Amino acid sequence: MALHSLVLFLTISLSLLSTHINAQQPPSPPTTTPPAAGNTPPANSPPTNNPPPANTPPPATTAPPAGNPPPAPTTPPAGNPPPAPTTPPPTPTTPPPVPTTPPPAPTPPAANPPPATPPPATPPPPAASPPPALPPPTPAPAPASPVSPSPAPSAKSPAPAPSTTTKITPSGLLTPVEQPTASTTDGSGANGGVSVGLAALAAGFALLL
Repeated sequence: MALHSLVLFLTISLSLLSTHINAQQPPSPPTTTPPAAGNTPPANSPPTNNPPPANTPPPATTAPPAGNPPPAPTTPPAGNPPPAPTTPPPTPTTPPPVPTTPPPAPTPPAANPPPATPPPATPPPPAASPPPALPPPTPAPAPASPVSPSPAPSAKSPAPAPSTTTKITPSGLLTPVEQPTASTTDGSGANGGVSVGLAALAAGFALLL
């Protein structure tokens, strides 16, 4: 009812206002059309004054009734946090692949790095040559028996037989060596002792060779 009464009041106010405006306007001059050629205007024709058309009231606007709160704004006021999203983010369905092989452990640094090239090996000392084999010991020659002074030869006595000794040859054989008889020139027998010494020296050199 309040809304209906308000609309009716506005309609009446607008109609009165339009009537008052139309009454204050001066009358418009009569519009005469020129006569057409050859045609005479009818006599005593009353002027045709067309009354102005009545002003139509504007359409009524549906104003919100007084006392009603204004509609809430659709945008949030400044300073308020934006609304939280209603749908949560999608969670991954497949878990990430787990590495099967563990990472290699870092090797600790060596305190003393080994040399790049091994030191040259020292050659082994040459084997000691075996000592030369010693010849078997030679039996010492028998000492020459002292030569007794031979008696002076006589024309009737025969010459004594020459004495023989053994001599060792390089091949190891014993050969008899004739001993010269004592010289009768001086009667001392010195030639016999010298020959025995020379024979012993020759046997020793033969054994060494």
